[in-house]
Order: sequence, then structure tokens, then C-alpha cells
Amino acid sequence: MKLKEYYYQWDPYREEIIMTTEKLKELVKEYKEKYKEAKTDDERERAIWHLNSYQTELMMRDEKII
Repeated sequence: MKLKEYYYQWDPYREEIIMTTEKLKELVKEYKEKYKEAKTDDERERAIWHLNSYQTELMMRDEKII
């Protein structure tokens, strides 16, 4: 059995645990797919909320959004 990749890291400048940029990019892709495949308004709203949150975090890190 393979161990899950470690997605969080300690940020000494903000003194908190943050999600890695790679994981954020993966989540953006995942929620874009969930949004496309959503069958109800509730599923779409949940997917777009998560998508906006993760994209905002990437923008704050000056990363290119896919």
C-alpha cells in the first residue's frame, strides 16, 4: 500500500500550515470536472464555491490558474 502524498506544509512566514501549490492545482482541476458533471443546482453551487476558493488562493500566491 502506498502512503498518500503529503499535501500540507508549514509556512514559517505566516506561522501556519498551508496546502501545497501542487495540491491546489489538482483541486482546481477536480472541481472543474465536478462542476461540468453536476446534475443539480446544489452540486453546481458547491463545486463553484470550492473552485473559487482554490483559484483565489492560487492567485494570492501569484500562480497561473489552469
